[in-house]
Amino acid sequence: QNEEEAHALKHLRPEVLPAFVRSLSAAGPRWRRSVLQGSPVFRETSRAFLELLAAHTEDVFLAPGEALPAQASHPALYVVVSGPVHIEGDNAALLRVVNAGDSVGEAQAMDLAGVPPPMHAARAGYGRTAYVLRLSRGALLAALHLHPEEHLPMEELVLELEARRAERAEERYDWISNQAAPVLGRSPLLAGCPDAFLSTVAGHASEVSFAPGATITTAGEPSTNMFVVLEGSVELQSRSGAPVGRLTRGGSMGEVEALGIFGTATVTAVATSDCRVLKVSREAFERSLKGPAGKAIKPGFDALIASRHEQVAKGLPFCGLKISASPTDISVRTVSLQSERMPLEAGEVWRPLPDSDPSGPRVGILLRGRAVVELVASGREVMPLTAGAIVNEGLLAEFGARVRAVSSDCEAYRVRTVDLLAASQSEAKVPAWFYEFRLLEREASDRLRSGLGNARGLVDNKALHPCDP
Repeated sequence: QNEEEAHALKHLRPEVLPAFVRSLSAAGPRWRRSVLQGSPVFRETSRAFLELLAAHTEDVFLAPGEALPAQASHPALYVVVSGPVHIEGDNAALLRVVNAGDSVGEAQAMDLAGVPPPMHAARAGYGRTAYVLRLSRGALLAALHLHPEEHLPMEELVLELEARRAERAEERYDWISNQAAPVLGRSPLLAGCPDAFLSTVAGHASEVSFAPGATITTAGEPSTNMFVVLEGSVELQSRSGAPVGRLTRGGSMGEVEALGIFGTATVTAVATSDCRVLKVSREAFERSLKGPAGKAIKPGFDALIASRHEQVAKGLPFCGLKISASPTDISVRTVSLQSERMPLEAGEVWRPLPDSDPSGPRVGILLRGRAVVELVASGREVMPLTAGAIVNEGLLAEFGARVRAVSSDCEAYRVRTVDLLAASQSEAKVPAWFYEFRLLEREASDRLRSGLGNARGLVDNKALHPCDP
């Protein structure tokens, strides 16, 4: 198998792949022998042994996501010609990727004692058709019977491979349980999701490392991934390259891209230190929602996606304010896409996030209904909020305050400052609505700070002094 053939196999359309393979196979068993010899498990075996095996291989084509037959009922060794093939464990966690030239099912095909049956599935990657050569247990054992000198070296090699794979699988499960799933559970998009679903998403995710100065995403380029910072810090920039925010451990970006709401990165992300980043693809979300752990919450995600599309069409929340924002303005649509809608029933509480949050400061907008700002510790009301109110969440958190809904029709939105700044700089000229909003935000923050300060002062004055009788 030369490099030109390998390249052709990788890029052929699924419907023409079988015909192309038949044309290669017609050249004789030499091609199949070279494929087998490229696999680590057969690399040191004799030519005669390989020729015998090659004569008994079968072509298997797998559609994207299609699984190989279960080893318990159809034990066989598979050598990947064009892939990849994904090896999945509990909760469909991705344990490893088998690429062209590697193999799977060696221990089961050799019927080795002491190797437990696999509790996982092997399936074609969800983006591509896979082509593998199948060698049945019967054919392999028959060949080993005729070439007994090959048995012991192969057995030792396979047992060593299995031990390494088991160790890596244990490390992968530990990473999913103790690193990936917990950090996903603290992200705005997945907070509150069941642990089983978080583990499933984490099982499909991957960890990527970046050196200082490395670009993680580029604004304006196609993207289908969500990123969560596991370690280090990331600077976020607008399309023009101007810094608009920063992510630290637990900070996330790209949620709308991973959900399939938008297909382009809205910010450029650059590592400012050695970074470890969790990468969750759109495919990972889709597979997780289709799995057992995702069925119960899939309607909620479908509603979220529909709601975001409606927000974009109406330009909410900014077109609901008395500013010159228009739903046809690309900057308004961009920030609407990222805004988190929070419907509140009477008595429900909106808990603010501090400016030190890993994803940066937020600003809140009450678009409909009535609410009140209150101090958490004393329950003292600070000021009423009506439709059109703008709330600095960092100020609320700083003063130990929160927002409580008074009417049952409250519709609030949470906007990350980084998304607001990036959207305002998505065009050559900063739009007028952005300056108008920032002015309203500044005035609202001044009133809120004054009100919170006065309320805290009143509470402190009423507190008993240790020297009071």
